[in-house]
Amino acid sequence: MQTLTANIRPISEQISEIRDNYAHSIALSYGDRQLSYEELDRGANRFAGYLAQLGIVSGDTVAICMERSFDWIVAALGIMRSGAAYVPLDAAWPHSRLYFALQDSGATALVARAALLDRLQIKVRGIDPCRDAAAIAAVSELAHAPIDADDLAYVIYTSGSTGVPKGVEITHGNLSHLIRWHCDAFRVTRKDRASHLSGLGFDAAVWEIWPHLSAGATLCLADDAVRSSPELLQQWMIREQVTIGFVPTVHALPMMAMEWPSATALRILLTGGDVLRQAPAVRLPFDVVNNYGPTECTVVATSSVLTPGALGQPPIGRPVAGTSIYLLNEKGEPVPDGHTGEIYIGGKSVGRGYRNLPESTERSFPLDTYAGAPGGRMYRTGDRGVRRPDGEIEFRGRLDRQTKVRGQRVELDEIGSILSQHPSIFFATAMTNVSEDGENQLVAYVLPKRNAPIPTVRELQKHLQRSLPEFMVPSLFVLLHALPLSPNGKLDPAMLAPPTDGNLLEGRAAEISATPVEGKLLAIVRGLLKNDELVPEDNFFLAGGHSLLGMQLVMRIQNAFGVDLTLGQLFEAPTVERLALLVETTLRGQRLAVIWAELLGRNHIGLDDNFFDLGGHPALAAALRERIAVEFGQSIPLSPFFRNPTVRRQAELTLETVKPEPVLPPGVLPLQMDGTRPSIFWVHYVNVNLAKELGDERPIFLVMLTATDIASLGEKPALRSIAACLLRKILATQPQGPYNIGGLCVGSVLAYEIASQLRAAGHEVSLLVLVDAPSPSYLKSYNSLTAKLSRPRYLLERNARLGPRQSLLNLRKRLVKHFASAASTRVAWTEVGETHEAVESAAFVYEPEKYGGEVLLLVASEGTHGVSFLPGWEALVPQSLHTEYVDGHHRELMTAQNVRSMASVITSYLVTTSKENLTSRGVASSGSRP
Repeated sequence: MQTLTANIRPISEQISEIRDNYAHSIALSYGDRQLSYEELDRGANRFAGYLAQLGIVSGDTVAICMERSFDWIVAALGIMRSGAAYVPLDAAWPHSRLYFALQDSGATALVARAALLDRLQIKVRGIDPCRDAAAIAAVSELAHAPIDADDLAYVIYTSGSTGVPKGVEITHGNLSHLIRWHCDAFRVTRKDRASHLSGLGFDAAVWEIWPHLSAGATLCLADDAVRSSPELLQQWMIREQVTIGFVPTVHALPMMAMEWPSATALRILLTGGDVLRQAPAVRLPFDVVNNYGPTECTVVATSSVLTPGALGQPPIGRPVAGTSIYLLNEKGEPVPDGHTGEIYIGGKSVGRGYRNLPESTERSFPLDTYAGAPGGRMYRTGDRGVRRPDGEIEFRGRLDRQTKVRGQRVELDEIGSILSQHPSIFFATAMTNVSEDGENQLVAYVLPKRNAPIPTVRELQKHLQRSLPEFMVPSLFVLLHALPLSPNGKLDPAMLAPPTDGNLLEGRAAEISATPVEGKLLAIVRGLLKNDELVPEDNFFLAGGHSLLGMQLVMRIQNAFGVDLTLGQLFEAPTVERLALLVETTLRGQRLAVIWAELLGRNHIGLDDNFFDLGGHPALAAALRERIAVEFGQSIPLSPFFRNPTVRRQAELTLETVKPEPVLPPGVLPLQMDGTRPSIFWVHYVNVNLAKELGDERPIFLVMLTATDIASLGEKPALRSIAACLLRKILATQPQGPYNIGGLCVGSVLAYEIASQLRAAGHEVSLLVLVDAPSPSYLKSYNSLTAKLSRPRYLLERNARLGPRQSLLNLRKRLVKHFASAASTRVAWTEVGETHEAVESAAFVYEPEKYGGEVLLLVASEGTHGVSFLPGWEALVPQSLHTEYVDGHHRELMTAQNVRSMASVITSYLVTTSKENLTSRGVASSGSRP
């Protein structure tokens, strides 16, 4: 009996076991023909015996070059059973490639039809299973040859970067790992019927054949007519009652868009081989699984069950069992999650290397220094990927599919990916072409969807411009009528015709200038390029412009409009249409900068200065909006400005056609209006950067007291009265729950009372977020002698710990912030100060009641003046208080790093706030320090 190290059994032994237990089960099916496991195993044993008669021994290689057939599978199984390795060749390959693979692999025999053997005139022994059937049948079944995990199972040839194929050596250990993972992951049983349609020189055929036969399933063979048509393939799968099917990526998209009967037997549709551009639009009666893996790593390295309706390019998934995925930078160091790195693969799937290429093997299969075990190797794929927060990996193209255009690095696969998202495009890719002046020129190849209107060049360019920088937008588009595919079902770039007048997609004339600035600029550009046919959408550089003319254009714009631009800005906005917008934005920005300077008490404001860094605050931003409405005759939305609070962005908003924001109660400011998830109402004060970091999936509102509220509440109002006032604003903004309420510092105490009143009125409060909230017991002791003495003592100890330099830097920052805030007292600051004083005074005498809802308490690890705010909250929230700590002092909570950290924690609690789920996440409970 054959054995493998590490308790891994060879495929031949597994199939023999199926024969022993289920001899009459159907192993192979093709039309009306069937082959049982008894016949499959016996035929393989006799073929192995025939090879032994010819002198083939363990360690040899035997090539197979036949059509998809029972004979092919019997021969491959017989070769492995003899201890040799099989070498799959495709009869559609050119003779030169076949000759090279035969010679390079060192094949001692070739299994093929007599016609091919006669045509090739090779020197190795030829075997035709039909011609030699009698001789093979006369041989006794061969006993199993001993097989080790490190012995070769097959050698498969893949394209090399030099144009010479490379033979990849895959061991029985590698193959057994693939089989075990596949059968476990997809729950393969004897009742399954699996498809077999991949090109036989393509390693996906390995995946189709051996895992399913090892489980006793039936393998259904498709003919070439079926495998080349998505429509015929669907009909065939339904008719054959296929339960697990593999289709190349180019067929996956149309098959996902087809209508399938709800009672179809298919339960898993596997795909891979190329980049999958989108997930199924709707739920299908089966799972679609996207897979990724180079030939060097035994077919599959990552796998992902796709989510129907998910937008964007689907991920390639997580590493399969026994496999590791590393994303490394150019120095071979891991990149952080969310950053792009080169994909390296480690683990049991990594093959032995390249046949007869020791230098290439050493270069592509370095030692796996991250595995924690000596001697392991990983494979350097040359692919780029990024790991998402959920652990899934997104494919970001090939390193060797990078090029440079106008000195900028361009990812060709990224262009194809964005183009494929156009509603009329079925497939797209991008290449480079050298123009007449010797420059790299981007060329896009597009295949429209069947019965869809053919888009124009300008439509496709505008589609790309929504996602890509100008230098990545091709100037030439070639119309494809069919996909140029290799025999393996992959796109063959060599078959893409160069752009000519006969295959280029036509453009569409653009409308002439829409604004006076655009008209004046168009006249300048036409004069420089001596071309009166140019339109505002034409690219200055593609129309004949270059750096020298670009400098002249920048100078003429300065003379005409008084706007100083750079050549770099011209590269970023190379059309008259976009250049006019840049000029108009700059002109309006200059006017806005004067308004900002008056409001903030500054002498000079730059176009990219941040409103809040200069001492601005949300109430002052609302006042600024009123000034802008008077100045420009329009009211701009606040939420886009809060997310990018610069003069430039505000100028852009005055030029954009934006959706007006709904009328909100006075004192309610929309920090973020869009999103489908439940809103967050932040009480009294919020750092705008915190709101930005909370993401764009939910509306976020700041709820504040106004001067009118202060006047109506009277002198020294109670906290419950202030909370009732703000609660009315919240209910006017959103009449129904659930509600998420948050507050910072003393605003947290106010948020606590608002949440209490909401719950008392019967409304649902999903989560109450208290950011470094002083407990009422702390506030009561705030003015005690002990508390007053603790503050200078803590500051002295802290400064001693930080050192004199850092202490002086901290003092400088405090002074700068203080004077910046003081400078803005001219407008609205008095109102903010009055509301803060009212809330703080009320909080000091507030007597809260216990709260029964979910509460997230974020606590500064160093407290305030060395005193923790935490004591006292446990008694108020005895069962549902969840505490997380933030590094540093109370006043350091709003640093960029802490803001990101806090937003991440808050978001995770907003996703699931039941106590059971929080406990399962391992969140620190009340009063504990993680």
